Parts: sequence; C-alpha cells; structure tokens
Amino acid sequence: MDIGINASTDAVGSGSLSGNHSVSSRASLIFALSFGAALVGWHYFFVASPKNGDAKEPPVSRTLIPIFGHLLGFYRLGVSYMETLRRQTSWPAYTMKVLNMKTYVVTSPGLSHAALRSRHMSLEPLSATVAARMLGLSKSANRHLGVDENGKFIGSDALTERRLEFTRMLSTGSATLEEPSRVASSAVASSVNTVGTDWQSRDLFKWLRDVITMGTVSGLYGPKNPIALDPSLAEDIWIFDENQLRLSIWGFMRNWVAPAGVRAVNSISAAFETYVQEGRHQFASEAVKSTIASVLSRGISPNDLARLEVFNISVATVNTVPTTVCMIYNILANPKLHAALRDEIKDVVSEVESDNSNKKKMQIDISAATKTLPLLVACYQEALRIGSTPTCNRAVLKDTVLEDPESGVNIFMRAGGRVSIPTFMLHSRDQIWGGDATSFDPWRFMPGGAAADTKGRVREQGFVPYGGGVHLCPGRHLAKTEILASGVLMVMALDFRAERDGDHIEAPAYEGTTGAKKPIARTVRIRRREGWEDVEWSVKI
Repeated sequence: MDIGINASTDAVGSGSLSGNHSVSSRASLIFALSFGAALVGWHYFFVASPKNGDAKEPPVSRTLIPIFGHLLGFYRLGVSYMETLRRQTSWPAYTMKVLNMKTYVVTSPGLSHAALRSRHMSLEPLSATVAARMLGLSKSANRHLGVDENGKFIGSDALTERRLEFTRMLSTGSATLEEPSRVASSAVASSVNTVGTDWQSRDLFKWLRDVITMGTVSGLYGPKNPIALDPSLAEDIWIFDENQLRLSIWGFMRNWVAPAGVRAVNSISAAFETYVQEGRHQFASEAVKSTIASVLSRGISPNDLARLEVFNISVATVNTVPTTVCMIYNILANPKLHAALRDEIKDVVSEVESDNSNKKKMQIDISAATKTLPLLVACYQEALRIGSTPTCNRAVLKDTVLEDPESGVNIFMRAGGRVSIPTFMLHSRDQIWGGDATSFDPWRFMPGGAAADTKGRVREQGFVPYGGGVHLCPGRHLAKTEILASGVLMVMALDFRAERDGDHIEAPAYEGTTGAKKPIARTVRIRRREGWEDVEWSVKI
C-alpha cells in the first residue's frame, strides 16, 4: 500500500523528498526480498538438510497447489506420486501434509526396517479409520473398531485380536493352514487339467486371476462361498482394489470420486451378508469361522460384517495374483530359466496310483519344493520384489526418534502422524539390488547374490513384500503355497507360445497407478505339455 501511495505522489511531481522516499522504499523492498530469499535458501540447504545426531522431522514436500495439491497428485498418479515427491530431498524420509494429516514417507531401507519394528508404530488405527471411510460402516461398527463419531481412532482391540487369530491359524506348519492351502492349490491344478492338446489363446493374467481368486476364496470361505455362486463378483474384487486409494482419501465424497468402487463394495457385501445369514460360513476354514463368530459375538450386524469381509477378501487375493503372473511371465520369457526350472522341479514330482487307466496321475509336493528347490524359491522371491509392491502404513502412537543406519540421520516422528513406506521405492533401487533393479533376475536371491548372503539367506532391509514387525501379513504362508503351486504347474504341465509365430513371450509391462500391479492385457497360446498330454496333475501340501 505504501509503495502505491509513494509512486503516485512522485508521479505528480511533489518534489525531491517524495522521490527520495520512493527510491528508499524500492531499496527497502529489494532488501526485504533478498533477505527473504536468503532465509529460504538457508532453511533449505541447512535446516532442511540431513545432520547427524540432530533429530528433526523430515522436510515438508512442496506442491504448487495449496491445500489440495497432494490430493490431486494422488488422484492423477496414484502411489507413484510419492516417487515424484522423493526427488525433492536427499533425506531418507520426507513429510507430506494432506489437509490436517501429516504423513512421514520413508524411502531408505534401513529407516523402513526401523519403522516397521518400532513398538511405537501400529497398523490398527489406520485400518480402523480407513475401513470406516471405504466401506460405509454403521456407527455401531465404527465404535467396534474404535472409531468415534468424528472419524478419530480412540482405541479398540478388535482388529488386533482378529489379526492375531488369523496369524495363529494360518501360521506355517499349522493344521488349520493345510486345508485352505490344499483347496487353493488344487483349484489351479484342476484348471490346468482342463487345458487340451491343441493350441488355444488365453489372457494369462485374467485366467490366473479368476482361478486364484476362486481357489483362495474357496479355501478360506468354503465351497458355498459367494464367489462360487456368482463368479462375476471376482471382477468386483478387483474394481474395489483399483478404487481403494480414492475411497480411503476421499471417503467423504466416495459416491462422486469412486462410484465404481462403491458399487463393488455394495455388490460383494450383499452377497456376503446372504452367505452369513444362510449359515454357509459354517463350511468355511477354521480361521474364517473363528473370526466371524468372534465379530458376531460382539454385536456387529451381518451387514457390517459383510462389509468388513470385502476388505479381507481383497487383501487375500489382489497381491497374490500379480506376484504369480509376474513370476510365470518372466520364467516363460527366459528359455534358459524355464529349462533349468523344469529340470529342478522334476525332483518333487512323483507318480501316484490312478483308477483311470487312460490317465497317468502325477503329484507335485509343494512342501518339498519350498525346502529343496532353491531356484524356484528364488523366482518366487524375485517376483515378490518386482511384482507385488504394497505400501506399508503405520500410525505413530508416541513421539519417536529413529536413526537411519545408512546416513546416520536421526528422524523425529510426532505422535498422531502416519508413516508410509512405499515398497516399490525400495524394491526398484539399483544401489540396493546390484544394478538393473527393474529386471527379473532370480539369481539375486541365490547364495552370494545381491539379495542374499553366501548361505542364501535373504537380506532383511530393503525387502518388505509382506510388511514387517508384528504386522506381517497373516496370509503370507497361504499366498506362498498358492504362488509356488501355480508356478510349478504352469512350468511342468503346459507349453506356451507367443500369440504370433516367431515372437518371443515378453516380460510383462504394467498399467494403472492405483491398486495391485496389473499387467497390460496380452494373450499367449497354451496347450498340454508335449509328451505329458495324458497326465492328470495334483498337488500335495
């Protein structure tokens, strides 16, 4: 305002005093701007740069659009938007402010490991509040999860109890894991057995997606599950997954920003509500029966229970499928690797008695494969690294200082904030994985490789496909069995060709920025393996 008045006075020739005052004002303005620029530069290069032993919150990421800039970035780019922000700082983490939420995005392997192991970080508050936004739960169900009327987590042991129960019942070696693993793997074997001796074209992703989804749901929820009665619901599981990010961020506008996701939630939950009301869950796995009974005993309505199951069944399927497809496609794209695996897998294949004289019955021992086939297991681990890249989220329960072991920087994280660990940033770093990190190279996980020590033990830091700490995915052992079973069946039972003669099957390229990684649609030709046409395949768990 003063500048404008002085300029006006000088313009009408009020005398040298006014002119000198105008010059003085301009000089003051230049000085103020220069001082401001120096202050910003000092803050950026000194305050916002790493210092050993001096705990500070990570620098705040910048956005050109105030308030809603990050929301729009996620809406447009999905989780890959986090990589764009990472380039703004050399810190092992940065702070992202979205409305009234502060998120610490961790980008270094050592700091990620420390965060996942910290007792002051928990998944439950986020799971509860996000479920309330995404699923359209009643107030009663929100209170069950520990979420008050304002959407704030005030505490509940419901999710912790359910996670621990699932973890116990689906732990490796448990009797309650064996049956769902057998059912899920047998679904893949049955589908393979339907393939004929003539070449036929199939979209490998959609085929495996539907087979694995059906097998997983049948293994967990029993033969009378909703997907078995209405297979079209399998597509809704993936529609829900693709809309999860929008539903979780824009929950208050869910019907406008993610109408397809809302429809998917409603259709799946309606089918699960009928499933519970008709008592078909009594034929489910012990893990599902136990947790459903526990939820209902707390007074939760069948409608709210059914909505919770939408999220649970999505978690159980949408990461297993991309990992499986990634592994198989990359094996097929490398004839040398394909041949080496066929030679290795034959050691766990045996002939069993058959009542059908026209069919030879061959069985694959998946348990033995896990223990005795290092190259197959390395393919599984490499597929987890590049084919399944979830984002691990935790709530900060208490003011915490974590040290990044690589830089020595101490990071302060304030209670009430959120920690986000995008695993795709860790799994795609050349400096972690020995160069060319985006390529499929299972030998990284063989003894002496970039991802393993001389005894073949996998590195802990920088590899977090199933989360970490006390919040490791409860279904990881079931997923591993399914992925390995699918891999060995595809390798041993079928022959593959590219859709066009003379072409090679290529490693998958991916599309989409939200949800699980989805390969770009591509068909391949398949048939029963030459010389093995009369074999009926089964699996042993």
